[in-house]
Amino acid sequence: HTLGLPDLNDQAGDWIGRGLGEYDIMSNAHALDGKQIYPAFLSPWSKLQLGWIEPIEITIDGVYAIEASELKDQVYIISEPYPEGEYLLIENRQPVLWDRLLWNGGLLTWHVDSKMHGRHRLKNRGYPGMEGWPGN
Repeated sequence: HTLGLPDLNDQAGDWIGRGLGEYDIMSNAHALDGKQIYPAFLSPWSKLQLGWIEPIEITIDGVYAIEASELKDQVYIISEPYPEGEYLLIENRQPVLWDRLLWNGGLLTWHVDSKMHGRHRLKNRGYPGMEGWPGN
């Protein structure tokens, strides 16, 4: 919170959606093993809010390469065809460095809707497997 980032865990208390889970320290500072030795790395959304990254915009179909997030601040953003303030962030999370406790690695696609914030965000959870997802 010192950096000004909000909590990104499930604020409803039932932990059904778990917020961002182990993929952002603002959701789980205890790490996958609960020992707090290797807490989660920051998500690309958190890095973007802090001005630490400049995402590469994808505007056309193609083949793209992306290095592990822990090794290089490389993130793609897809803004079209979404409404203003809604976009996808794509990163490559691999079990290295601070992320070494991740189960396995691969591309992680974040659906961001910047209009969902504050208490409104807390009342409108959305996660894979949830009824109505991704429309909720």
